[in-house]
Amino acid sequence: MSNNKKNVDGLAAENNAEGSEAARMQVSRCRPSKNLLSYHSAARAGSFQARDNISQFIGWCRSTLSVPDTLLFETEDLVSRRNERNVLLCLLEVLAQLPF
Repeated sequence: MSNNKKNVDGLAAENNAEGSEAARMQVSRCRPSKNLLSYHSAARAGSFQARDNISQFIGWCRSTLSVPDTLLFETEDLVSRRNERNVLLCLLEVLAQLPF
């Protein structure tokens, strides 16, 4: 994980130094806008607020990143910690869409 962080930090520094507008647009596309996405920061595991946070994340993946439905997981998969494979596949797809 440490090497990945160094790689990401290095690429971010390069993009900032070059002033690459295309890279900035790709990064901003992957960041949820605060206006579009609100979340419950104090949500307890298994609560309605936690489920709402997960549901909003899935919606963001679907609408902003256009993650195919076959790679999305269901809210209950993460809350009840079942079908972990589906959760990981979705997260890997989100990671694959990051610009590096």
